[in-house]
Amino acid sequence: MLGPVLFNLYVGSVMNDLKSCNYLGYADDSYVTNYGTDIGEALEVTRNNIITHTDKLTQIGMVVNQSKTEIMIMSHSGKTEERMVDINDEITLQSVTKLKALGVILDAKLKWDSHIAQLRKRITRVLNGLKIIRRKLNFKQAITIVTTQALSILYYASSAWVTPSIGRKEMNALESIHFKALRVVVNDYRQRMSRDVISALTNRLPPRIWCKLACAMTLMKIWNTGVPAGIRQTAFANIYQKKQISRYAVRL
Repeated sequence: MLGPVLFNLYVGSVMNDLKSCNYLGYADDSYVTNYGTDIGEALEVTRNNIITHTDKLTQIGMVVNQSKTEIMIMSHSGKTEERMVDINDEITLQSVTKLKALGVILDAKLKWDSHIAQLRKRITRVLNGLKIIRRKLNFKQAITIVTTQALSILYYASSAWVTPSIGRKEMNALESIHFKALRVVVNDYRQRMSRDVISALTNRLPPRIWCKLACAMTLMKIWNTGVPAGIRQTAFANIYQKKQISRYAVRL
């Protein structure tokens, strides 16, 4: 469609003035990420980029929604802290511990429990309604509805967060939701069937297997095409050698 192409061309110049950061734009949403070992330095870069980004959008006739402008400090160590960032004399932003980006809840501690908890609530409402009409549906109709109305929600943007880095507790919660949805299809509300049987009957891979397959596909893609753009070579130099990738893929 021509509309999205023209819009991307219209706002494409915005990212050219941003320094020392990664920029992601989708429709009228934009996200800027900075990396660093020092929080103070990273926040200063973030502050300067917010000012530059806001000024550039204003120049091309767009308005920044200040109420939706958020800052989050993320850390693999799990040690995060809230900070106040003064953008100018009128605007001060308080860092948040959770942020919703394009329907996915990001956590400052790089955990997915909040996102999965939200998915559980949404899918439970869908399944409660489906249980009422399940007796009127045949198997094909039921699996179609569960796939489109429940599993599509569960695995939305899953390539970004259903990865080997996901915690055991989070994976268990994810599998619980997955099989809860499929038990409606096979009328196994008392949980008498094993998960393997349900997977075979419904022809739907459980999250653990899907995660391993996705990981293997990514590793083989790196093997065939090289390190993805934007990722430092040193991060893969000692890990994703061809022999190691081959062994890891087989072990998966």
